[in-house]
Amino acid sequence: MRFLQKPGETPAEFEGLHYSNKSHRARIRKLLVAVQRGFCAYSERRLGEQLDAEEVEHFNDGKKGEADDGFHNWYAVLRKVNQLKMGKHWLDYQPLPAPHTNEVQQRIEYGGGMFCPRNPDDEPVRNLIKFTGANDYPVVEDRRNHISRLRWYKSVLPEQEFLKMFQNDPPQLSFPSALEHELGIPAFALIEELQADAEGAEALGRS
Repeated sequence: MRFLQKPGETPAEFEGLHYSNKSHRARIRKLLVAVQRGFCAYSERRLGEQLDAEEVEHFNDGKKGEADDGFHNWYAVLRKVNQLKMGKHWLDYQPLPAPHTNEVQQRIEYGGGMFCPRNPDDEPVRNLIKFTGANDYPVVEDRRNHISRLRWYKSVLPEQEFLKMFQNDPPQLSFPSALEHELGIPAFALIEELQADAEGAEALGRS
């Protein structure tokens, strides 16, 4: 669930943006996608799905459009994942930790096809996982199918050709926590490499 993590300070490009201003929403969404390396914050599926658009999700819906609704309350998520959360009420999942901190991310682990607290007694993290829907059936099923398909590719392709597939087709890096744990693929490192390549190409295009 690493795409929940954010810088402690609001990046300069988000300053002055307000979700209540409809003309700001497309820019907010685009900036969030960049911060999240192009991945859904809740499911870890790659954004840009042909059959499912991404949208801005308010972690605490009660803040939506209010003065304190801003960068740390916004995430880019797939619409179908956001719909899973829509029926969940904030007060039913208390206590909840601030999801954007590195400290909270260190309290989460992935294993056995599911996210779980490193400490079984960590109720806030357990609530966070439930609230975001990271272990809800449609997400788990999607994750399981993706891993199963890639496991087959790994069994029939030479290692270098298998790893090259992720560079040529970035959506294959969906569910990176599962890729690392179940298939031994350095998914997060590959994501950062692709991000660096994209930023380098963009800078070259501006020069």
